[in-house]
Amino acid sequence: MLNQGEKVKIKTSLIEKQRAFTLLELLIVLAIMALGSAIIIPSITNTDSKIFNAQIKELAAILKYNRRNAVISGQIQLSQLFPYENNKHKAIIYMHKKKGSWYSRGATFSWLEQSKNLPNSMIDIQFFPQGGATGGTLILQQGSLKSHLVIDSFTGKLSIEEVL
Repeated sequence: MLNQGEKVKIKTSLIEKQRAFTLLELLIVLAIMALGSAIIIPSITNTDSKIFNAQIKELAAILKYNRRNAVISGQIQLSQLFPYENNKHKAIIYMHKKKGSWYSRGATFSWLEQSKNLPNSMIDIQFFPQGGATGGTLILQQGSLKSHLVIDSFTGKLSIEEVL
């Protein structure tokens, strides 16, 4: 049987041995951190393209909705595209948002056909009951990202082309 002094020596020697991490433990922690950062960093750096793609999808949905409404209701439907406004106008825009209208959140847009463009102005697109539209090719751009939305003037159908 051990006496009290020997028990204390054994306990203190165990405590002294457990003060530092082993090299293996440190390598495992570093490997876990590297895996975590490899998963998280690509999703953080791709936010601009996600926001831009979301804007394109939103605009396409609004245009398709107005085309469908024109055919079903038998009345001309108007889609209005409004340019990006600075942040102090944001609250006013969303309070007075019209159905079938699209408000840019940082993307610039213009017609491919230069004769239709007016600087810093909204764009009107009409959809007719027969299925046609005031067609053309819209260019949407945000930073280095660019896409074309092609509206067929005879059918009113919309197609999206990414520009690399």
